[in-house]
Amino acid sequence: MKAPVIQLKSALVGYGHREGVCPIMLPINVSVKEGEFICLIGENGKGKSTVLKSISGEIPYLSGEVLINGKLLPSISASELAEQMSLVLTDRIQIGMITVGELVAFGRYPFTNWLAKMTPLDLQIVHDAMDSCGVLNLKDRYYSNLSDGEKQKVAIARALAQQTPLILLDEPLNHLDLINKAEIFSLLKRLCVDFKKTIVISTHQVELALQAADKIWLINGKHQLIETTPEAAIENHLFEEAFISDKVKFDPLTKTFQLKAI
Repeated sequence: MKAPVIQLKSALVGYGHREGVCPIMLPINVSVKEGEFICLIGENGKGKSTVLKSISGEIPYLSGEVLINGKLLPSISASELAEQMSLVLTDRIQIGMITVGELVAFGRYPFTNWLAKMTPLDLQIVHDAMDSCGVLNLKDRYYSNLSDGEKQKVAIARALAQQTPLILLDEPLNHLDLINKAEIFSLLKRLCVDFKKTIVISTHQVELALQAADKIWLINGKHQLIETTPEAAIENHLFEEAFISDKVKFDPLTKTFQLKAI
């Protein structure tokens, strides 16, 4: 039986300090299969980025186990991890005069020699990644001159060119308008379906997540990460428990957040 792409077993995430460790939520138990689209949802400051950083190895988890394709994360070398996982982070890429094609080609660097020499196969992979993400027509444009939506599609194309089975995205929809948010969600869902990519994205876009996600990872007010389906999250009123406000409420009928009566 094939191992889950991601598996967290009683994993405690947080940060260390001089007095010891500081977990930010209760132990996490979740698993992700090949081709699943996971949306990680929670209020600001609840630990979404920390969860993703712990899965990617950017920060060490505190206890328990984090496994990638059945292998404990700390035992995976950096080069091996680069062949299994690609990242699209919140921060905008700050880079000089570089074209879209050159930036997407960065995704091939884990597989090139020390001179970063691209083979014909590498070039074809970069071409196909841009084509799949709808940015092939931008390949000769300078990245710095693109719109925010175009930049995000290019970042996803770079991750796709890396040809990893797993892609993690930390709030990639910041700074985007509604149309671009919907286009990015549609693109990510298509990568899961057409390329069997496993994708985990942290996001505040609950309405889009309910339409596209296979599973929801919801961080609630009790510092728990709950693994559920969109349908179960609505039926069990989990969004009402996770987002408590005297101004806004989640309407399970329309699957949207609405202003309470003023």
